[in-house]
Amino acid sequence: QGGFVLDDILIQKSKMLRFSGIQNAIDDEWDPRTDKYLVRNYGLESFAAVRRDCKAVLQKKLGLVVTPNAVLFGFIGRLTWQKGIDILTRALSWLLGPGMQGLPGRAQAILMGAGEQQYQRLVIELQQKNRGAVCGFTGFDPAFEHQMMAGCDFILMPSRYEPCGLP
Repeated sequence: QGGFVLDDILIQKSKMLRFSGIQNAIDDEWDPRTDKYLVRNYGLESFAAVRRDCKAVLQKKLGLVVTPNAVLFGFIGRLTWQKGIDILTRALSWLLGPGMQGLPGRAQAILMGAGEQQYQRLVIELQQKNRGAVCGFTGFDPAFEHQMMAGCDFILMPSRYEPCGLP
């Protein structure tokens, strides 16, 4: 279910013992139906409506303009060259896009992580230059991470040499 027409193929491969799981996938504790860190829990039936609420609460909590139609990007990871944070920050102005009538552009971003001082400063500077559109959080908070997973439209995981961009 939800496999974008790959369901049958994956089920067949699993029965042939040729498909048994995804390495480094999200742990079972990340179940949005029971996650204690979310403002509201959701399942398949309530996904769209509740996720919109999670996004709005996250935007408000972090000082972003509450804009349901803005695409909300999230980054959770170490602020290091290896993780590609410099690549992401260079692309951020394009992702944010030009605003109209004093409103933010077509996207917003939340960047959470700790690491090298130069990148921590960069994340804070991006927030200061893009108030209402960027939140820079230099640190790590598991509750905040869960809320980002529930509220962001996309989670970005750049990496220079790890195959899946592990945080």
